[in-house]
Amino acid sequence: FSRPDADWRGPETLVVRRILEGGLLHQWNLRHPNTPVLPEDSICAINGRTTIHGMLQEEKSSRILLRIVRYPERFEAKLRRDTGVPLGVRVQSCSEGKELLVIEVCREGALPSYNKDQSFRGRWHKVILPDMVIEAANNVSGDSRAMASELARHEEISLRIRRSESNNHGM
Repeated sequence: FSRPDADWRGPETLVVRRILEGGLLHQWNLRHPNTPVLPEDSICAINGRTTIHGMLQEEKSSRILLRIVRYPERFEAKLRRDTGVPLGVRVQSCSEGKELLVIEVCREGALPSYNKDQSFRGRWHKVILPDMVIEAANNVSGDSRAMASELARHEEISLRIRRSESNNHGM
């Protein structure tokens, strides 16, 4: 987001970027193969601390208890905008012209309103963020120009979104 309002900002999380061989998460994964921690999982608490600052302090503790969430790789979003209301998102072609990369979520528009509604409902997994990929718009897929046209022309828009960890920008 571009400076979201403080009253609807999502929870603070640390994102696991990689599992270091021999590290604590690697050791956990070896002992718990049915419940591994994976790259792009979100750590939302360490020893009960839920702020970035607090979690980073707890990383140095001798005993660490993590609370981790894993959001779905893909999700659907249904947007509705009134005539004349902007969509409120900047996108660019990616994946060799087959998909759209979300570059910016603006402060005003249908998509920021959708995000705010999802945030108020505690559906952080449904919030659309920069670096996510639009795979389809109103069942149009495989052609970024045709999808961009769908975004510009319609008041009701159904999106299929893929999280950034799964994308392959190919720009």
